[in-house]
This record gives sequence, structure tokens and C-alpha cells, in this order.
Amino acid sequence: MVEALLLGAIFGLILGVPVLATWWEPRLVWPYGDPQPHTMVPDPGSFGIMTVQRGLAAGFTFLGWCPDLKGKGYNLAYGMLVSPDRQTLAIVGVGKMFGVPLAATWLHSASGDRQKWWVTVNNPSAFEHDPLGQTEMRIVKPVDFAEQHANHMAWVATRLVGTAAAFAPGEELQMLRAHKRERIELMVRSGLVRFIDPLNQDRWRYTLHGAVWVSASGFWNQLRAMVWTRKR
Repeated sequence: MVEALLLGAIFGLILGVPVLATWWEPRLVWPYGDPQPHTMVPDPGSFGIMTVQRGLAAGFTFLGWCPDLKGKGYNLAYGMLVSPDRQTLAIVGVGKMFGVPLAATWLHSASGDRQKWWVTVNNPSAFEHDPLGQTEMRIVKPVDFAEQHANHMAWVATRLVGTAAAFAPGEELQMLRAHKRERIELMVRSGLVRFIDPLNQDRWRYTLHGAVWVSASGFWNQLRAMVWTRKR
């Protein structure tokens, strides 16, 4: 009996802390500032610069460095690149979040109707669960940029029906922004999140129901993704 209560308390603590953090954290619908040619944020091991250079070598077009707009504690920037066929938008994140270094590369692709998105990320701490199931995210081992892109497109090909959406020249970030806006509005209607300011609608938080759902399902999906990655 004591052991069961102890295990329950430990499990509650493990799940409770992420739930409270998820519930409390304010978030931006669009966290990226306007693209800049350079970034001044910390770049651990020159990860950002080297990854962008490898993206350029793979034929990607560099769109600029977007500063993180979330405010104090988020000293981050994101290098934006688009693939030669315009079916993949790469985001290279670097800097520090509350003093903790971040180095991650996300690769985004979408179905032709933009109702389904696939994201590959090479850092488990950058994993984000989508409770609506519109976005499927996969964690992969850190590899060369070109190899991550090739693996990403091979994975997308197993999921995609029809043709992938193209990130049109000059509208690459607007396409991602529209997707994020539509996703948040749908989660509001589903009762998973709420806008902090109903009039402005640029910042949002998870409801308690949404925080519990995202923390529990996100933990399971992240664990499953990490186990899958180790087996490869």
C-alpha cells in the first residue's frame, strides 16, 4: 500500500510539473520577428552558422535570421531556409532559453491542401506535440543537414497523398504563419487553449484541460519517438 502511494506520488510529480509549466507558459501565435541578414545571439559551437552554410551547399535559399519575440529569457534566433523544390522550410534555432543553450533544426513540409504537416527535428528538447493531429513531428538523430533533409523527404513520401505544398517565393513565412494561426484558432474552438487577450489574439495559453492532455500525450509520443530513433 505504501509502495503504491509512493509510486502514485512520484508519477503525479513527474506529470504534474510539466502540466503546471505547460498551463502557465504564455505563448505567441507567431514567435518570429522580421528576417535579418545576421544574428547576434549566442551560437553554441557555431551550430547555427555551420548548419546554414550546409543548407546553402545543399541548394537551399537563405531567407534570414528571425529573432524570437517571446521576450525576456528567450535569447534565440531562427535561420530560415527553403529547399530548391520549395517543398521544405528549414528552421535553424540557436541561442539560449533562460540560460539553457538551444541548437536544433526543424524541417517543415505540408500536403497540397495544407491540412497536414510533417516536421522533422534533431533535438528531443525541441519536440512539440500537436493535440489536434494536424502536425506529425518526428525526432531524428543529429546528422548532416543534407542527410536530415533526405531522410525527411523520404519519410514525408510515405505519408503524403498527392503532391506537397510549395512555399511560394516571397511568401514562405506567410504560409507557415497562416498554418500556425489556423491551428491555434482550431484549438481555441476545441477548448484546448485560450487567447490571453481575446481582442488582440496574438498570445495564448493552454487551458488546464489542454495542458493535461498535451503533457500526457506529448510525453508518451516523445518517449516513443526517442525509442524509435535509437532503434534506427
